[in-house]
Amino acid sequence: MGLSILAIGVWAWTEKDTFNNLSRLTNIALDPAFVLIVTGLITFTIGFTGCVGALRENTCLLGCVSTAAHTCLPMST
Repeated sequence: MGLSILAIGVWAWTEKDTFNNLSRLTNIALDPAFVLIVTGLITFTIGFTGCVGALRENTCLLGCVSTAAHTCLPMST
């Protein structure tokens, strides 16, 4: 899920020809493609860390995933 959001964000950013005109960026935080890239990267990182933690039965990684999930989604519990 996170990797697909990241891919869509990168595709949208390249379609806007942002990579060739990086000097014209003024409000990168308001760019929807950049928001998709950041959201996808965070989602992918949390998901990948959770998968590795579950696969290796590593309680430290699972604790980090739990903390990140509760930080990003405080209403989920």
